[in-house]
Amino acid sequence: MASKIKKIIDLRPNWNGVNIDVIILDKKDITDNSKTPMYLFWIADFSASIVLQILDKAAVDLMPGDMLRIRSCSTFLSRGSLRVRVDGGGFFERFNQYYLQVTL
Repeated sequence: MASKIKKIIDLRPNWNGVNIDVIILDKKDITDNSKTPMYLFWIADFSASIVLQILDKAAVDLMPGDMLRIRSCSTFLSRGSLRVRVDGGGFFERFNQYYLQVTL
């Protein structure tokens, strides 16, 4: 059975296996000397907004306005703010905006 899609406003720290459907509001590429790139996104659903961290080269093509289906992500605190992370166990995919309107 698939896990329920959560609203951002209902998320709490240190949760794993979280599913959310969101829109990207802004993107920041974080470059450093490591081989794994990190991307930060400001994302939102109809309830709230939050920062999303993705450690994956596939995130390079994501842009503001894209709608994402994020599955099996985790939540954590960073600098006093709640964030969402897609790491080894999670994944994301773009989806059509009409899907979001129908499922809300």
